[in-house]
Amino acid sequence: LEGRNLPRSWMVRIFDPTGVAVRRFQSGADGFTWSWDFTNDTGQRVAPALYLVRVTDGSGAVHSAGRFLVQSEQ
Repeated sequence: LEGRNLPRSWMVRIFDPTGVAVRRFQSGADGFTWSWDFTNDTGQRVAPALYLVRVTDGSGAVHSAGRFLVQSEQ
């Protein structure tokens, strides 16, 4: 999963089905992109489920949001 064309200052949070944030990304040196390898903040692969992604700008306003399904590896 990857995001592009983000605001100059941004934060991406990925939430599990219970609403717990499992991964966080903040704007870095390139400023405008991020990608997720389906691991949590401690590096463990997340469980198969429907996840919510929310992108906020520097003021905390929601820039975009969406849902996606993580399926098990086969």
